[in-house]
Amino acid sequence: MRLNFIYFNFDKSQLIKNLNKVDIKEFLEDNLKKINSKCFICFCDLGSDNLSKEHIIPKWLFKKFNQTNGEIKLGNSSNLKYQRLTIPACKDCNNGLLSEIEQDFKLILEENFTNLTFEDELTIAQWTLKVMLGTILKETILDKDIRNRGEKILSFEEIQKLIPLFILLQSVKYETKFENGKPWSLFITTFDSEDYDYQSHSFFKSASFKFGKIGFTITFDDSGYYKKAITNEFKFTNLSHKQFIVLAYSFFSLRSNELKDLTAHKEITSNILLIKNKKLFFKPKILLDKNFLTKYNHLIEIYQKRSNVNS
Repeated sequence: MRLNFIYFNFDKSQLIKNLNKVDIKEFLEDNLKKINSKCFICFCDLGSDNLSKEHIIPKWLFKKFNQTNGEIKLGNSSNLKYQRLTIPACKDCNNGLLSEIEQDFKLILEENFTNLTFEDELTIAQWTLKVMLGTILKETILDKDIRNRGEKILSFEEIQKLIPLFILLQSVKYETKFENGKPWSLFITTFDSEDYDYQSHSFFKSASFKFGKIGFTITFDDSGYYKKAITNEFKFTNLSHKQFIVLAYSFFSLRSNELKDLTAHKEITSNILLIKNKKLFFKPKILLDKNFLTKYNHLIEIYQKRSNVNS
């Protein structure tokens, strides 16, 4: 079976038609259950002749920002070095499609995310999804407790909630028609320091990257709502590292309240920031300058307006 065209209605966040009349949701669910022996892009069977490993955080990135010993925290509170954060992929996808995405993304980064076309934004979205969903799939492979093998960090039932994002990732391989605008909101941000950082919450469909003094926050499956609500004049610029984390978690909290079955009531710890649930949003326990606080509160107002429209 081979798909060659995917057609989305993003207002409904689901596939509604493709040329071969294939149920892409069922196709993905069937293959994601066997991801340890499948390529996570094309889902072909992997064997000794075509098996390779895709670095979820690409080598060029952690070398560029001196993150060779960098780590990511997994769902079982363990840390995994970027070097070991890999996912099975076939050689064709790894050396072809994924390599092309990496090269295109590097060029966009080198241009500091300026003058972005729709195709550029799609590349950023695809690259981010590769990182977010690759990490999620890694957690379905790794044991939750190495002393008690069998139970994985994440179950297949949990990642089923992310099927819309897995469908969007298939745009790497298949021609995709977009209706009703972009299925994401993308915000380019600037910073006052040169370090690298990455914050994401796949189940809240948002991620933030800091590549030195330039970066972005992206939130998926919102029909571009937040980007439409926040005008082009409303920009996050010259942020401190703490403000970067506040901004990332602001989007996590806003999106969590849109996903009623996933709304968090536990405390979330992220390095230097502790955030607690406060009614409509997580209120950062951190002092913010007046300019940034104004923008942060504007995000809250946008969320409240959207909630009133959807209620």
